[in-house]
Amino acid sequence: MPLYTFRCEHCSTQVDEQRPVEDRRHPIPCGHCKGLMERVPEMCVIDTFEPYYDEGLGCDVHSRSDRKAEMARLGLVEAERRETQCMVGGTMTRAIPCR
Repeated sequence: MPLYTFRCEHCSTQVDEQRPVEDRRHPIPCGHCKGLMERVPEMCVIDTFEPYYDEGLGCDVHSRSDRKAEMARLGLVEAERRETQCMVGGTMTRAIPCR
């Protein structure tokens, strides 16, 4: 059964509750103030790709798979990115070196 998040309209209490899919839109009573709790919509992150001209490949790239295929056609391999740790102001931080 899926887990849904509900928030009270009156006191802003928030709870997660397992409910059948068909009941996901039905409000539930608040255990704190007895008001109605409405379901909080899920947020999703959409990863978008903006086409660009890659000077190294000498062509327009329209997707990550397009770039990968063009690199394979040319016999190229993506360089690895290595993380390093360094001290900044007395705290340890992670840094990715420039290429």
